[in-house]
Amino acid sequence: MKFLTFLLIVCVCSALFSAPADIRSLGTIKKISLDSGEGMFIVSVQGDGKLECNTVFMENPPRIALDFPNVKNKLFPNTLKSKENPYIFRVRTSQYAKGKEMVSRLTVDLKSPLDYAVNQTKEGVVLQLTAKKAQAGQLKSAPPPTTTPVPAPPVLPRPVPSPEIVIGYEDLLAVNVFELPQFSSETRVAGDGTIAIPLVGNVEVRGLTKKEAEQKIAAALQAKFVNNANVSVTIKEYKSRQVSVLGAVKSPGPHYILSQITLLQLLSEVGGLDPAAGRICFIIRSGLPKIEIDLYDLMYNGNQALNVQIYPGDTLNIPLDKKIVIYVFGSVKSPGALEFGSIEPVTLVSVIARAGGPTADASETKILIKRKDETGTEVIIKANLKDIIKGKKPDIPLFGGDVVSVPQSFF
Repeated sequence: MKFLTFLLIVCVCSALFSAPADIRSLGTIKKISLDSGEGMFIVSVQGDGKLECNTVFMENPPRIALDFPNVKNKLFPNTLKSKENPYIFRVRTSQYAKGKEMVSRLTVDLKSPLDYAVNQTKEGVVLQLTAKKAQAGQLKSAPPPTTTPVPAPPVLPRPVPSPEIVIGYEDLLAVNVFELPQFSSETRVAGDGTIAIPLVGNVEVRGLTKKEAEQKIAAALQAKFVNNANVSVTIKEYKSRQVSVLGAVKSPGPHYILSQITLLQLLSEVGGLDPAAGRICFIIRSGLPKIEIDLYDLMYNGNQALNVQIYPGDTLNIPLDKKIVIYVFGSVKSPGALEFGSIEPVTLVSVIARAGGPTADASETKILIKRKDETGTEVIIKANLKDIIKGKKPDIPLFGGDVVSVPQSFF
């Protein structure tokens, strides 16, 4: 009688957790290789089974992603860097869940936009990258680089600022004429680029360096009143070189840049990110589309293509992090609702660890992950924590609202 009762319990539990079935792999990625020729660069993906992919091109920064639905990637995680060709920066692999599918992504980071074509072969998939016409001409004449070139920033080209600071609109100037205080003043550059000098009138100084402004004011004084005027100009406020930093940083507000500066340098000058900072930094620049910078990729992965140049007039906004909640139930030491930030990817292993780890009677090979897809349909993913920890299977990314159930072992 006890045996029949135990068998009935096992059957009921199996019925509760049997549907839907685990995600089935259609193929396996086993090899990724890079090759290059004159104006042509090839990324080959080889493996077993059905290796079909969807291609996505992204502009900021320029990169091409090959998404393989329900394909295992034995090389994950992996990053290949190409030192020999001047256009491919690196090839990296990642995995993410999309509805009922687990997708293996191959991302090719480019140093500049390229033409591309994806071809299916018997062994797998071949991504062919071809330099655009202007670039191809440069490739033929340029000698092969001895080091890996720095990747181009993901923004439209901007003129390089002058190494010497020039006066701009709304800058505050202190003009001092030695031994003639009646001509000295503190004035702001007007909208027409001029400043008012007592008894002289307006003098245009916009676009001049400090030394050039001193010479021009002295010449205006000498033309009317003074011989050998000795003029000193001090720029007390660089309003024309202002950058606005908003959001989750230690010192938000206006900041002045007096030389060429990158995003990381500016973030350092404002005291760094606030602990509540989100993952994305938005850069708003006049006349250009809004730029989105992935701070995790920049700071943690060291993607220097995202360390863009900052220019006067830019506005940076770093919104607060959007917290996500993941629910963990069953045989863990601290079950409940766990809150995570979006700055770092959340996976099954990190969630189980935050919950205190599995208990002694937990069934680590039969963990269930429940989530709702875009249509609201519940999807169940089966996971083997032991295989993930041993490296036999990749860790599983988790998303806000996911429910992780760790059952109790019957034996």
